Amino acid sequence: MKRLRYYIDTAGGFSPDVDKGNIWIEYPNGESKKYNKWSIISPRVKDGSLIQIGKKPEKEPVDTTEILKEVASILASMAQAVAIMAIAFQS
Repeated sequence: MKRLRYYIDTAGGFSPDVDKGNIWIEYPNGESKKYNKWSIISPRVKDGSLIQIGKKPEKEPVDTTEILKEVASILASMAQAVAIMAIAFQS
């Protein structure tokens, strides 16, 4: 019986998009156990067990140009409102 770390290392280690907090071992008897990433000792994996490792959710990239366009629009509207108020109070 080998330990979980052995099987992960044999498979090439973790990929960059893996969720290390979402690792499950499903034993042949149907029992499932979540691996604690803070555990010092890797759990033993019985023959016939299934190891499932979750993937981090994909994040949508931020479009900086779109954000700057919206900020500029808001600032222009605010400047227009201030200008109208300044003219109105001069009268």
